[in-house]
Order: sequence, then structure tokens, then C-alpha cells
Amino acid sequence: MANVQKLIGKVSKVLNAKGIMPLIDQEQFYGDNGPVTKYVLHYGRAKGKKNDVVATAYGKVNLLKSLIEILKAGDNSE
Repeated sequence: MANVQKLIGKVSKVLNAKGIMPLIDQEQFYGDNGPVTKYVLHYGRAKGKKNDVVATAYGKVNLLKSLIEILKAGDNSE
């Protein structure tokens, strides 16, 4: 299987080329089983107050799935 981070980069490039690139924020905190990374996809300004949250993902695989869903939704609207 391909590296998940490379796939995220490729899907991000395609979304950026289409002009529908959401911002990806990353938060880390400690859970019961150790460190947990939370990814938040949103439109708007980075660290701005008026951001429209699109999805929240825990883990890179779930982030990739969310980006692919956004890509498919953008392909259907064109």
C-alpha cells in the first residue's frame, strides 16, 4: 500500500488546482492510549474566528477519506 501522507499530498494538490482546497489544522492531545492527533478540515482563514468546519478526523487514513469525499463532491457539482 502507498504511503498515506503521499496520497494526502496528491489529493490536496488536486483540490488546490480545482480551487476547493480546505485548510487542515492539526491538534495533538493525550488520550487513554497515548497521544492522539485530531485533524480539522475547514474553509476560511487559518486560525480565524469564522471558519466553516467541514470534517473532523482522528488519524491520517480518516483524513484521506474526508479529502476524497470532498473531491468527489466537487467533481459531481461541475
